[in-house]
Amino acid sequence: MRKGILAITCVLAVALGIGAALGFGGPMIDRIMGAETDEDGDGGPEAQIVRTALVEETEIVERFSAVGDTRAIRSVDILARTAGVVASFDIPGGERVEAGYSLVQLDDRAERAALRQVEARLGDAQATAARTRELSDRNVAADASLDTALADLDLALAELDAARIEVDDRHITAPFAGTVGLTDIEIGRRLEPTDVITTLDDLSQVEIVFNLPESLFQQVEAGQMLKATGAGSDDVFTGELSIVGTRIDPAARFFEVRGVFDNPDGLLTTGMLMNVDLTLETRAAATVPELAIVNIGDEAIVFVPEDGQARERTVRTGLLQDGAVEILEGLEAGETVITTGLQAIEDGDAVEPEDEAQDGEAQGDETTETSAAAAGTAP
Repeated sequence: MRKGILAITCVLAVALGIGAALGFGGPMIDRIMGAETDEDGDGGPEAQIVRTALVEETEIVERFSAVGDTRAIRSVDILARTAGVVASFDIPGGERVEAGYSLVQLDDRAERAALRQVEARLGDAQATAARTRELSDRNVAADASLDTALADLDLALAELDAARIEVDDRHITAPFAGTVGLTDIEIGRRLEPTDVITTLDDLSQVEIVFNLPESLFQQVEAGQMLKATGAGSDDVFTGELSIVGTRIDPAARFFEVRGVFDNPDGLLTTGMLMNVDLTLETRAAATVPELAIVNIGDEAIVFVPEDGQARERTVRTGLLQDGAVEILEGLEAGETVITTGLQAIEDGDAVEPEDEAQDGEAQGDETTETSAAAAGTAP
């Protein structure tokens, strides 16, 4: 019996020596020795080395993306208020002008002549009213004469206002500061009140108009943050929701909203197609790496290392943000989850976190070196 055991020991020693000579040391020898131990029933199943991650508290930003169109915060078509012939114009297309800037002057010679006539009649009416009042005060003129003179004066004043309006209507100015559009008018052309002379856009701020689904109606309110990007551009514009529509389209099940964006550099103009991100809510939540989630049908599970074993935990997930999954139920911040080997792990399997395994190997190497040093100093 002893000879048999001795023979087996010799064979094993030779095998280990050959393995060491060929470079199969360390883990392979450990497996051989471990397998022998397991066959003898002296040890349990080998723990699987796994990587882990902490459940962290992260700021989750819930957003909704949509597509919208830009338009100036104020925009008008410049029209002639009355028919007339263009006498002069100064329309610097594409340039910014201030409020009151003179754009077009229509021929107003007849209107100015009429104004002078009215001013002359007004002078006569004022003089007549003054004389009649003086005579009335001396009881020389009847009260009826004074009433007539005062009525003529009021009529002359009204005619003066009307004549001035006729003159002013032939001078077309910018109603507010903004960027002037293009024009096709020429000197001598007759304009009608329906003719569009040019456009004026106040682009100091820009509105983006877009639609949101009915399901978000209760979550949306003025003041929520917006971020917008244009096609083919890396520029990001920040604004806020300014107007929320009060009606839902019964056919499309959408409602209209508008956001306001500052535009100091004039990079935005009317009619641009923009991608808009609306921030609905910002909240703190527990999150885990996406790799830690195992989806089985409609159920999501994670594995938590507890006392050297993998324990299955059912969780309810929320949003996915930057590779991290929001955990609504099932985990708390500060816990640990397994992130590798999940397809081969079952509830109750023996596991060992990678950092603990590395610490164990380091301690084993240190013990081996200490033993070797002690052996070298032995007599």
